[in-house]
Amino acid sequence: MILQFEQRVGETFHDYELPFKIGECIDPIKVNELWESIEDLNLNRYLIEHIEYSYGIDFKNTDTHILKNYLDNVYTIEASNNNEFAQNYMYEFYNELLESMPWEISYSIDYDTVFNKLQMTMSITKNPENEIYYYSNN
Repeated sequence: MILQFEQRVGETFHDYELPFKIGECIDPIKVNELWESIEDLNLNRYLIEHIEYSYGIDFKNTDTHILKNYLDNVYTIEASNNNEFAQNYMYEFYNELLESMPWEISYSIDYDTVFNKLQMTMSITKNPENEIYYYSNN
């Protein structure tokens, strides 16, 4: 979907609905290019926020090819809350270790603490619309 803008010289944008922020005096052609990137890469506002925060980039000034490289390093886990994210993360990467533990120990893991420790070492963003967490080891 290409957005259609009519902007005359000296006019500014004040009312818009986009999954990214734009300035008042942005080129409408640039907005269309950004929208095409969003559609091509299947981005949503939470994923855009995650990439901007994790990699310190400005979405509006980043090339689509560079965005693809960043997206290659963004992973997802389905979870409804932080505790479930930590539990799913542990089972995804440490399943054999967890299964080899005595049940008394494996059922005693404090997943709130695990989540807090994971947040110290990676960027984590929750998409509340579909209960997906984006994370990057950067």
